[in-house]
Amino acid sequence: MNYLKLCLLAVTASLLLACGDEPASAGMGQLTPFIQDMSDGGWTVRNNNGRVVMTNESEPGAIRYFYVNPGPGEEGHRDISVDVSLLESEPNSLAGLLYGFQDNPRSYYLYTVRGDGLVSLHAMENGDFQERMAFSLGEPTTSITTLGIRERGNEIGLLVNGVEKSSMGNNRLGRGAVGIVASHLGRYQFDNFAVSAQGSNSPGAAVNPAPASAPGARTVAATAVQASAPANPGRNTQQSQLKYFHFHDPATGMSSGRTPFPANWKQLTNNKEFSFEGPNRLRVSNVGGASFQFTNNADMAQMFQMQGTANQPPMSIEQITQTYFMPIARDEGRTLVKTYELPDLARKSLHDSSQLYSSMPQQLDAKAYALEWKDNKGMSYVSVVNVNIAYSQPSSYWTITSQYLEAPHDDFPAARDALIHGLVNSETNPQWLALKNQQDRQRSQVSHQQHMARMGSIRSAGNAAAQTGKIYSEISDINHQGYMNRDSMNSAGHQRTINAIGDRTVIANPDSGQRYNVQSGSNQYWVNPNEEYIGSDNPNYDPRLDPYTNNQDWVEYQEVQ
Repeated sequence: MNYLKLCLLAVTASLLLACGDEPASAGMGQLTPFIQDMSDGGWTVRNNNGRVVMTNESEPGAIRYFYVNPGPGEEGHRDISVDVSLLESEPNSLAGLLYGFQDNPRSYYLYTVRGDGLVSLHAMENGDFQERMAFSLGEPTTSITTLGIRERGNEIGLLVNGVEKSSMGNNRLGRGAVGIVASHLGRYQFDNFAVSAQGSNSPGAAVNPAPASAPGARTVAATAVQASAPANPGRNTQQSQLKYFHFHDPATGMSSGRTPFPANWKQLTNNKEFSFEGPNRLRVSNVGGASFQFTNNADMAQMFQMQGTANQPPMSIEQITQTYFMPIARDEGRTLVKTYELPDLARKSLHDSSQLYSSMPQQLDAKAYALEWKDNKGMSYVSVVNVNIAYSQPSSYWTITSQYLEAPHDDFPAARDALIHGLVNSETNPQWLALKNQQDRQRSQVSHQQHMARMGSIRSAGNAAAQTGKIYSEISDINHQGYMNRDSMNSAGHQRTINAIGDRTVIANPDSGQRYNVQSGSNQYWVNPNEEYIGSDNPNYDPRLDPYTNNQDWVEYQEVQ
C-alpha cells in the first residue's frame, strides 16, 4: 500500500469544538460534547440520528480526528471501541480509532478500516507515518465494523468485532488520548464510541474530555520508521540452571561459539529440522536465513535488472510478517499473538556484525524481533527474527535470519525467555573468528582478481558466458557477514518461510553435505572453491567446459527439498 498523504489542515480549536448548535447524540460517549455539526475546508461533520457522519469530498489525503484525554490512573487499563462503516470510500480511505495521541511531540496511532477491505494500524512518530500491520476485514467496508483496542499495561490487543486479531507492545503504548479519525476522500459513519476503565462499572467515567483549546490535526507525509522498543518479558533465567552448548564448524574443525541454554535441553546433530529439544515436546529449530541487495545507484540498478537480481530495500517487520510468515501460519493453523522488539539481541547482533571482515566500508544496522504464535493444539511458538543491514556504495544488502521455538502453552513463557536469554548471551570463539576473517579476506582478494579477469573476458566475448550461465552472486559476501550457517542451517518447516523470502533455495554438495542458501529459479547450481556459484537453466551447460570459467574447479550442487 502506498503511504497515506496527510495534508496540512488549516484548523485550530475548531477541530474539537466547531461552530454549530446541534451536538452529536450520546452514541459518541465522551466525544459527544466536542463533535458538532460543522463545515470546515473539505470536511463536513453531521449528527445523523445519534451517529456521526464525516464527509470529505474535495481534499485527498486530508485527515480529521477528535479525541478525549485519559483520567488519572486509567492509562494502561482501558478498553476503547467504536462502530464504523465506510459509506463511500476509495482504496486509500481510512476510518476508525485514534489511539495514544500526544501533542508534544505529535504522535499517535490509527487503527482503522480501509477502503481496500483491510484493517490496518498506522503510527505517526517523530514526523514519520508508517503502516505497522494490516489484515483482511473479511466483510464489505460498508458494513458496520466494531474496532476495539484493549490495553494491557504497555501492550495493546487489536480487536475486530470482539475478536482479538493481533497485539503489539512498546513503551509508548498504554497512554495518551483516544478518539476517532477519518482520512482521505469518502463518507464515514461512527457510532457507539466508548472508553471504559477495565473493572469499572461505569464506562468512561474516569475519562476527561480534551480542553477546547486542543490543537488541530496537522500531519505530513512521511517515510517508514522503525518499530519502537517493546515491553519485553523479563529475562530471569537462573545461571545455575544453564549449560553452555558448543557449535561445531566442519569447515574449520573448530567450535564457532557457545550459547547458554537450560541444562535439560538436548543438542541435536545431523537433524535437518531442529537443533535442540527439551522436556514436554519443546523444540528449537535450526537457523534459516536469506539475503537481499538494494541500491539507489542508477547504473547498479540497471545491472541488477540485467542480471535478474531483485532490487529489494529493507522491509519493516510488519511487512515481513504479513508477506512471508502469515501465509505459512495460516496453513499451519497458527495465530499471531504479539510482536515486539528485542533491543538487547539487536545490540548483540550489531556488535557481532562489526567484528566480521568486510571488503568495503559499511554502515551497519540491526533490529531483532519476537513474533509469538499459538495454535488450537495446545502449542505456542516464538520466531526470533534478526534483520541486519549493511549500507555501502554502490549497492547495499540486508539479511534476515530466523529461528523458532515451540512448546506447550504452560511451558512456553519460560522456554521463550530461555531461548532469548541464550541468544543474547551467546559467545563467539575468538580463534574461530580470526581464522574466518583471514579466510574471507583471502577469498575476497582472489575473488576480486578472478572477477575482474572474468568480466574482461565476458565483455570481449559479447556476453557469451552470460548467455549460457548466469552468475548471480558470491556466496562469500553472505558468509563473511556470518548470516549463513554451514552446518544444518535450515529446518524443513522453517525453510518454507525463509525460502519464500526473496525466492531462496538451499543447495547442498552431494558428497560433503556442505549447504548454502542461494537465489532460486535455476535447474543447475555449480559452486567453486572460492564459494562463488553459477545458476543455469541450460541442462547442457557445464562451467568446467566453458572457456571463461574452466580455470576453476566446479562442483554441481543439488537443490535440497
